[in-house]
Amino acid sequence: MLHYLFGFRANVVLSFVGAFVILFLIKLTALLPGKYYFSFSKLYAGASEPFIVDPPSVSAAKLCELMAKHNLTNDDLGRSVDCSAKFADATSYPHGAALFEKDEIDKIYSIALAIDQQARNALHSAGQQQFLTPLSETELNEIIASAKSTSDVYRRLMQAYDYQIGNRVESVLSNGLETAFADVRSKQANEAPTEFGNAGPALKALTPIEIAAANKAHAEFIAAASSQNLATLAAPLTKSSVDGIIADAYSASAIPRGVTGFYAGAIKTGAGEILNEKFAQAGIKPIERAEAKQIIFGELVKDGLANYIVSTIIRLLPVLLFGLAVGFVFGRRELFSTSFAGALAAFLLTWPIMLMWDRVVQSSWHDQKEVFLLFYAVYIFSFFLTARVGALIGIRMSEGAPENVKTMIDQAGEAVASKGASWSELAANVGMSVAANGLVAAWNVIIPMHAT
Repeated sequence: MLHYLFGFRANVVLSFVGAFVILFLIKLTALLPGKYYFSFSKLYAGASEPFIVDPPSVSAAKLCELMAKHNLTNDDLGRSVDCSAKFADATSYPHGAALFEKDEIDKIYSIALAIDQQARNALHSAGQQQFLTPLSETELNEIIASAKSTSDVYRRLMQAYDYQIGNRVESVLSNGLETAFADVRSKQANEAPTEFGNAGPALKALTPIEIAAANKAHAEFIAAASSQNLATLAAPLTKSSVDGIIADAYSASAIPRGVTGFYAGAIKTGAGEILNEKFAQAGIKPIERAEAKQIIFGELVKDGLANYIVSTIIRLLPVLLFGLAVGFVFGRRELFSTSFAGALAAFLLTWPIMLMWDRVVQSSWHDQKEVFLLFYAVYIFSFFLTARVGALIGIRMSEGAPENVKTMIDQAGEAVASKGASWSELAANVGMSVAANGLVAAWNVIIPMHAT
């Protein structure tokens, strides 16, 4: 039965040449109208997304239109969205553990964990005094006047106070940490890459009721923050947090800054939770980023579904046409070789991401590696089936039905076709191919919609 279904015999040359022909043809499909090939991944979440097929197509103008409809800013999505759709080319810089010898990494762990208690004690002492300086009425009014939503007010306020917290923590710790890590050496020093193009959509202004609520929430936040020592929110360093500091380092001097940033980050998170609570109590709870992303993505799926289906079919056409051509010329004897060429093409598209996951995929997706590996496996199998369907169509066109041509006896003693393709076999393979490709397309929408 398996011999009849798949015929496990591959022509290596045909399979490899076919894979590269398929890849070349897939690249040519990008010359078609841009609405089917606009990179939603790059626009929405940066160029280091682990997707092979772009999620539902959308133009920059359309995405910004949807953001304006729901009054969402770039910060609400937690992504830099450029409404002009002009992107600067990303340059890769060596960073992380690759910058340091093993002995230097061990030294970083030892120093960081040894000074943790001392650093937090220094912060606690500094926190006995007023940790935050309330924004003046003029500064607060400027923020409210320039904000486009209550969520935008919340995030702008947090940016202002995050800046204060960062400066306060740095003033307390920077000299001591720089001295402690002075002997740490990296193989080379790099500058962290910068982001370009974050022109967001035009949004509406705040209503008088929202302005009053924002003022009230800010006043209550200042009262709550002044009544406690915010420095006690600084969490202790752990090995995993030091791992993160090393992973984000572009030079040895980034290590003490990373440790400072860790402590400041914990305090900023705690302060943000207090401010969020006060905004919620005032009836203007900021929208969560996961909620904002789901709103926009839901709109895109609904609005761009037809284009997405068309683009998915177009991307599969090279695989199908290659299979049809080979099946028509070579017949059933190269059926498995044709299918294998399709699978190999998909594998070549995915293997760089699978092999270098931790280096090429942004960190927000790292915990979903197993999900994506399964996703890639289904993607490879879908190309196998698509190429096979094309080959069976070509075989049917050139050789007809198996009952009309010569048969052979397989090793199990069963009669199988040496030529031709039956309608039932073709229908079964079409069904499996549609199911596999439908799963890939649906999965490609579901994963980002539920990403945090």
